[in-house]
Amino acid sequence: MTGAPGFVRAYWTIKDNSALSMFIFETEEAATRMSEQARSGVPGGVVLDGIEVRESWRTHDAESLGTNYELVPKPTPIGPDLA
Repeated sequence: MTGAPGFVRAYWTIKDNSALSMFIFETEEAATRMSEQARSGVPGGVVLDGIEVRESWRTHDAESLGTNYELVPKPTPIGPDLA
């Protein structure tokens, strides 16, 4: 994948028994070309639910800001009768 024309970066996420992968390319054409090739290269035991090519609307890189961010669960409000 890293040698694919126009490849920029990739992300892999997992939750329970499913995974979601996102691959970033320089152009829509490069992404479309790779999506067509990816359909035929799915390894055995993997179920491909679908492939979408989307435009990258906006990016954010915490390192470029010199700050690291972490996800913090939203606190559960405590009602007046529970305080």
